[in-house]
Amino acid sequence: MTKLLNANFHRLWKSKTFWIGLAVACAHHLLGVLNNFYYKGVFTDQVIKADHTLEPDTLILSLIVAVITAFFIGREYGDKTIRNKIVTGHARSKIYLANLIVCSAAAAILFFVPMLVMGLAVGAPLMGGFELSAKAFILPVLCDLLALLAFTALFVLIAMSVQNRTACAVIVLLLAFVLAWIPAPLRETLESPQYVTEVVFSEEVEDFVETGRLMENQAYVGGAARTVLEFAYDFLPACQLEQTSAYNETKDMIHLPVYSVAFILVTTLGGAWIFNKKELK
Repeated sequence: MTKLLNANFHRLWKSKTFWIGLAVACAHHLLGVLNNFYYKGVFTDQVIKADHTLEPDTLILSLIVAVITAFFIGREYGDKTIRNKIVTGHARSKIYLANLIVCSAAAAILFFVPMLVMGLAVGAPLMGGFELSAKAFILPVLCDLLALLAFTALFVLIAMSVQNRTACAVIVLLLAFVLAWIPAPLRETLESPQYVTEVVFSEEVEDFVETGRLMENQAYVGGAARTVLEFAYDFLPACQLEQTSAYNETKDMIHLPVYSVAFILVTTLGGAWIFNKKELK
């Protein structure tokens, strides 16, 4: 296992895709800091501190991680490195786990470097310090990091299952975009009330008016379907990101790390099982 990790980390440090991804993540976060600095000067009546741009945009990071994972693992298939590792006696489960660990480490670097360099070192002096205490950031940061690692575990599953590098890159990027799109309609569905006030057209005012009577909302989803949607909203990484904010009540996100860890375990076990059954070309 140690040899696998050493070889993988050596490849990661030499990977141009990784360093380009890190540069893009830092540049994007810097733009966010400068954008907030601009708005601080324009809207002088609003309190805009470094808290607002301390963390990087984790959804953007997930797209970068998708590309890095696809090319990092895709190269192993292209160079027959995975086949050679199996031939030399390395267990498939250890090969899978080593790739997951290194890709997760890359994701963590992409998360913390922009936050520390752009958010803390650059953002804090420009924005005039912080509004919230450090304690208020611990849970949101943990939730965002675990959600990014959950994304990574899913991308590793796809990358280890698809041997073609180009096809793998397309699939993981499409999947990342789809997952990023899901939270908004899912949240709107869950927030739809069970009852709404009846509205009728009044000829007197020639407009729609409320009658004051409550009626069943046809868009409301209840019963078992609602339970499934609520579980999906907590379980999917992109939906977790929508629920995390240092300005939200911690009680509203205390359960999210558990779902992230569960997502990582499910995708890792499933991916390792698929890879163990897979016939290599």
